[in-house]
Amino acid sequence: MLESQKHDPEKLQTFRTRSCPGDEAGMKILYFAWVRERIGKTEETVEPPADVRTVGDLVAWLSGRGEEYAYAFENPRVVRAAIDRAHVKPDAPLAGAREVAFFPPMTGG
Repeated sequence: MLESQKHDPEKLQTFRTRSCPGDEAGMKILYFAWVRERIGKTEETVEPPADVRTVGDLVAWLSGRGEEYAYAFENPRVVRAAIDRAHVKPDAPLAGAREVAFFPPMTGG
């Protein structure tokens, strides 16, 4: 097989996710604790626009989806995030993310 004929598995998965009927498209968003209470749902699947590249961009985009989102993210510095179950900062890139979770700060005890 020629090198040019090989498929990049990551690109192929992106193609399948966005293009094949029956495949679940989008990014899964999970909400926990008071973030969930303010938004009114535990999870959803979204298709953010191409210019949403970081967690901070996603928060800003979600905030514009309605007053419940604006309320949940009214102080974005307080809300924590995880991409695919790993804690991240607002400047973390979303490329390749399957799941993003939002939750308030946690304390030990």
